[in-house]
Amino acid sequence: MRNLLLLITTFFLLTACYNPPSTEELVTKYSTATDEFEMLKKMIIEDTGQKECLDVGFDHIGEYWKYDEKWTHSNDYKNELSITDVLKTVGLTKERYEEYKKLFVLTHSERVTFCHRKAHIVTVLVYRDGLSISGCSGDIQWNNEVPPVSVGKRGKGDFTEITPLNNGWYLNFNCT
Repeated sequence: MRNLLLLITTFFLLTACYNPPSTEELVTKYSTATDEFEMLKKMIIEDTGQKECLDVGFDHIGEYWKYDEKWTHSNDYKNELSITDVLKTVGLTKERYEEYKKLFVLTHSERVTFCHRKAHIVTVLVYRDGLSISGCSGDIQWNNEVPPVSVGKRGKGDFTEITPLNNGWYLNFNCT
């Protein structure tokens, strides 16, 4: 009986707590800080340089992840590094990283990514919830080409919702 009560309570907590933000809430993150998003775009493109991709965030820089206040290379938890070591390896100064962190606070985001691929896309992570195999994320993205199209519909299984903003920026909200 005790296990059944625990299972029911857990189910209700999990289903009651999942309330993803509305499109309007995520768009507001962009519309109230357009200059800051532009600065993030400029910085990440500059800092990526000749590398194929670069991520800079509170918990992820290049190929390094923050775990329990230490940094590790691609989740190699045996080799702990300091933030100074990580920044030196990826070619960022501490001052530059501090600039990123200030912009993350102003944009209500946590990570920015840029890759030199067919379409040059800057991705600013503004929302995430769930597990790596199932969850939702909201990205404010900039693309030097036509943005992707929406697929599926919110509340009807997996979906990707694209909301155009301006100057090449759009909201990409998806759940799997």
